[in-house]
Amino acid sequence: MVEGIVNILDSNRTSCGTGFFSSPEGHIITCSHVLKNAGYGRTDDCIFFREAEDKVRRATWCFDDAEEDIAVLQATDSKGNREPFFELCNLEASAANLTVYGFPNKSNSSIQANVTFDCLMGGGKRMQIGNANSVTTGFSGAPLLYENRVAGLICQIAKADENGRLQDVAFAIPASTITSLCSSYTQTPLLCKGYGKTTGRCGHFPFAPEEELCEGCYTQWYKDEVISLYKAQKYEVKEHGEYFTAKLQYGPSLILEGIVVLVKFHDEVSEDELVIARDRVGFLRGEIRSITVVTNAVLSKAAKRFARGNGIQVHSRESLLQMVFDLNPYLEELSSHVHSEVLSGHYIDVDAVSSIEGKNKIFENFLYELFFDELFYKDENEADLRREPLKDYVQEFLSGSDQALLILGDYGSGKTSFCYTFAYELLQKYLAGKSGLLPIMIRLRGYNKAADIKGLITDYFVNDLGIANFNIASFNLLLRNLRVVLIFDGYDEVAKKVDFDVKYEVLKEIAKYAIGDTKIILTCRPNFFQDMHEFKDLFAESHLSFEPEDAAHLDFLETMIADLTPAQTLEYLKSYEMELKAEGITIDEMVDLIHQTHDLTDLSKRPFLLYMIQSTLPDIIKDIRSRKRDRIHPSMLYESYTDKWILREDNKNKTLIKREDKVFFCRELAYSLYSSDSTSIPHERFPDTIKAYFKNVGNEEDVRFFIHDIESCSFLTSDRSGEFQFIHKSFMEYFVADRIAEELAKCGGIVAEEDLVEFLNQLLDHAYLSMETCSFIVDNEALRDIDLCDTATRCIHLIGRRAVQNLISIVVATGVNMAEIMTMDGFAEVLPSIHELNCVQLHDCVIEDNSFFDMAFYKATIERVVFRNCTFSSCAFSASALSEVGFYDCDLYGMRWKESLIQDSIMKECSLIENRFLFTGIKSTEFIKVDFSRTDTTGCYDANDVIDPQTRNRFEDCIGIPRDFTA
Repeated sequence: MVEGIVNILDSNRTSCGTGFFSSPEGHIITCSHVLKNAGYGRTDDCIFFREAEDKVRRATWCFDDAEEDIAVLQATDSKGNREPFFELCNLEASAANLTVYGFPNKSNSSIQANVTFDCLMGGGKRMQIGNANSVTTGFSGAPLLYENRVAGLICQIAKADENGRLQDVAFAIPASTITSLCSSYTQTPLLCKGYGKTTGRCGHFPFAPEEELCEGCYTQWYKDEVISLYKAQKYEVKEHGEYFTAKLQYGPSLILEGIVVLVKFHDEVSEDELVIARDRVGFLRGEIRSITVVTNAVLSKAAKRFARGNGIQVHSRESLLQMVFDLNPYLEELSSHVHSEVLSGHYIDVDAVSSIEGKNKIFENFLYELFFDELFYKDENEADLRREPLKDYVQEFLSGSDQALLILGDYGSGKTSFCYTFAYELLQKYLAGKSGLLPIMIRLRGYNKAADIKGLITDYFVNDLGIANFNIASFNLLLRNLRVVLIFDGYDEVAKKVDFDVKYEVLKEIAKYAIGDTKIILTCRPNFFQDMHEFKDLFAESHLSFEPEDAAHLDFLETMIADLTPAQTLEYLKSYEMELKAEGITIDEMVDLIHQTHDLTDLSKRPFLLYMIQSTLPDIIKDIRSRKRDRIHPSMLYESYTDKWILREDNKNKTLIKREDKVFFCRELAYSLYSSDSTSIPHERFPDTIKAYFKNVGNEEDVRFFIHDIESCSFLTSDRSGEFQFIHKSFMEYFVADRIAEELAKCGGIVAEEDLVEFLNQLLDHAYLSMETCSFIVDNEALRDIDLCDTATRCIHLIGRRAVQNLISIVVATGVNMAEIMTMDGFAEVLPSIHELNCVQLHDCVIEDNSFFDMAFYKATIERVVFRNCTFSSCAFSASALSEVGFYDCDLYGMRWKESLIQDSIMKECSLIENRFLFTGIKSTEFIKVDFSRTDTTGCYDANDVIDPQTRNRFEDCIGIPRDFTA
């Protein structure tokens, strides 16, 4: 029995008719009368059947149309992926020889009958089948097979009349009727789409399931494609019936080839066919320089020997396409980048973050915020994200139906490195015959040198790679005939002078190359777009034609490159283990330095910035060792980063602003933003800012020119609302610190107190400086000989509120013991101006009658200090360490303790006297040998989670803790 054809049984397991599987879900089609004759009465009945030599199985009667005599069953053991099943096809357009299998006269064994399709009857509802003498009782429900597809369903056997008519005739239900009634239970193959004159009206079936053309249409298409390949190479083509000649005048030489195209199906090219091919062009043998046979088939062994012995070149259409221009220079170009010092042995496979849903519009949804606003990220969004290697994501895209992919990634995220590596690996597989995808990578950075994309591509292959025979016509042939992956890297670098029109025209030109099966991959920084509206105008709402006559929309799938994970960062550092070891530096030392240095952990999440860290730290470590200093200053790293960054952009020859001017502009702009308590500048104000710092920039065109250069070549970027800001907050902090440190260095020369107060107010009485900025300031070499603590004690009680906080924060960042300042006369009056003492070092002193209300103590270290009659109400100790600290008669109401350590008795050898510890929040904090005697702990929350390993609160050897405090 043929697999997929079933024997319908009655309740006694007797054969009653035939059916066939029509879907992977296990649907079976047969005739209604077969089921009724077998004794089944209605739908939902359990039907017995047998397939091949299988045991008896069950199905449910799920659909019935008695008038059309069609019934559908559902096999109860189906798992949704059954094989084989039969597709249905429509034979209204052409007669054919058919095959049918059935079970005659209640037999359990099937027989084969060969019949013919005569005509359609009854308005197309019945097919008349001829030569059907072998079709007998038991064939009802049997499929009529044409090229292994079902053209109809046997439903009736005709009896000859008194004149002998209708002898050997049967009738069937056409496939078109079955599909119209049972479309959800069947699958219908596509017909040949036609070619040339038969386009859209061929009516035949493709010669293979994966093809769209029948044998005749494919043969004509193949011949035309071969001819077009020669024409694209400037050959003069002349057809001579079954072969053609191709003539090319190359200087004084004349090249004349005779070409025979042999299209075969399921067969080899024989020696006899090559003999015929040679003889066809034999009468021109004296003129023809060579004979070429182009075929889609392989040669037999005898044919190969004949071809070699008679000088006949044999090619396929694909090999001709590959000969259109030499890919080796292109391969060498990719290899030079992949095996460069930066990537060779050090490349990290970056990840893609995308929506779990298929069409993920990342930029216009929340992923943009995920990467540019940490506060936006919420745990509830995790379920909507999918993180996977970018390489796997792109491979999935290449195997899917989408034609265009936009890869978003900020500066240094690894877009270009990925493109080079991915294209190189894919090209190697293509040339080795292991992949049918030809990757072609185009750097859009050179767009400003070319008039259009066509000129850019030509310039790259002809001038850069030296492929003399390259031309756009042959390039388009590759796109039409091969499975090409066009990778356009750096959409954000298309030109120095850019506006919406330029961006749109470039994208429109790129879309024109989405020819045939070509896939488009485009990389870009999100900040390239002025705002969300511009992004939507370009990618979501503009209709970009594939070809001039086509109005179809090129829909871009989107993904974004994810930050590196700690494991990926470690993997990258380990790739330099030998080099670091040679310099006496361990991987652990590098990891520790990254974790301990401000913002290096964050910066190390981008491959290029990680490369800069890796390339910078060893030299700084050696420099530190030679100076015998015990730590690395963050400013040293950032100075090295900025120098290398600017030098890198200058080496690209795409920057218009001098290096020193760029540094000056970044410093002044950073200080201006700090002074206005802002981190960004509106897009409409940026031109005036440019003019303020570059007096020679006047007209609007030059302003746009400079804006783009500043944005794409320095440390500035723009968010989706059009606000300009530094690429990373730490760079703004570094430039602000550099500016302030240079000014603070002048304090030593200011003698008069009133002059010093005016100077500090002008410099520091603006927005509050962050802890990180203060760290950069004190590390600056300009302040090496300045006693900031002395400066503070001279004028802290006279300067403005913000200047007080900023000056105290700067002094704290130096790491000095703040006891001298915090115990000086008048400090209590200054305290209301101070809202944070982050990283404060305080030890060996007594502080009385001060209010630290709502003060933030982050990473504070307090040792051997006594506080008397002080207020700590609502203040927060986070990641702090207190040792041998005594609180006497202090208000501790509403304090917050988080991830801190309080040990060796906060009140060493003492008890707290009338302390108010009410409603204090304690989380992830350890109290070791702390005396809580005579302390009111009413309403303390989170403290009772002492047994919760996630909270990690611990009270060890403590005195005077009420029962409800730790219960």
